[in-house]
Amino acid sequence: MTFEELAVLAETAEERAKGYLREALADPDIKAAVHSRYVPHVLAGPAVANDQPRAPSKGRKRA
Repeated sequence: MTFEELAVLAETAEERAKGYLREALADPDIKAAVHSRYVPHVLAGPAVANDQPRAPSKGRKRA
C-alpha cells in the first residue's frame, strides 16, 4: 500500500469512529454516563494516567 492509500484508510476509519460516537451520544443515558465519568476530569485539567489527585491551587475555592 502507498502512503496515500494508508492516509485515506485512516481518514475513513476516523470518520467512522466519530460517527459511532455521535450516534452513541444521541442517547441521553449514554451521554449522561459519559459526561459524569469524563467531563469532571477534563475540566480539572490535563493529567497523566497514574498521577495522584491534585490539590486545589491557592486561587481556587475547595468545594
